Amino acid sequence: HPAGHHGFCKRCGVRTHSWGDIPEIGGPFVSVSLAALDDLPLEELIAAPVRHMDGRNDDWFNVPAQTGHL
Repeated sequence: HPAGHHGFCKRCGVRTHSWGDIPEIGGPFVSVSLAALDDLPLEELIAAPVRHMDGRNDDWFNVPAQTGHL
């Protein structure tokens, strides 16, 4: 069974990173929430690539029809 785990800031509760092993997306992974980085310039955050993944429906590679709320 695929597994994903989430790390949270002990001070404010924001999810800072995730890790796990999901074969459907290539196996082991680590992801970092860029918005959780204190010293990341706003311009770099805005320019960062976004990858949408729908794990709820096992639709890992198709961009949702609506992404404005994301």
